[in-house]
Amino acid sequence: MRLIASTLTLFTLTQITLCSAAWAGDLMALKATKVYVGNGEVLEHAVILIEDGKIITIGEDLPIEAGIPVLELDEDQVVMPGMIDAYSRLGSSDNGPNGTNPQVMAAEGFYPNSNMKDFLEAGVVTVGYYPPGRGIPGQ
Repeated sequence: MRLIASTLTLFTLTQITLCSAAWAGDLMALKATKVYVGNGEVLEHAVILIEDGKIITIGEDLPIEAGIPVLELDEDQVVMPGMIDAYSRLGSSDNGPNGTNPQVMAAEGFYPNSNMKDFLEAGVVTVGYYPPGRGIPGQ
């Protein structure tokens, strides 16, 4: 089920990105049956207005002016602000102590100079995090 949700989100984000590039500098609308806003609110029959690749407004059944390109998602597609998977090495360093070291603090393995900011500025909203240690934290 998680794989299906991830695939749908990736597909939706890809469509939005492609449409944003196609109409760069213009206004476009995205119509979705369900939108998770990110603050706990879920909108039904939502319209998302996008300008210059950025969301400018979201609402239920918003009117769309004539001439604005509209991308209508399938009923089973859901829009959400992004997902986090707690299994990625982004921001962590493999240069720390090896083996099982219960005295080592997690902060010692964090690499603050990673390229996370570059990913964010490039528009990446889904990042996974998994610590070093072959999938077993603390190893």
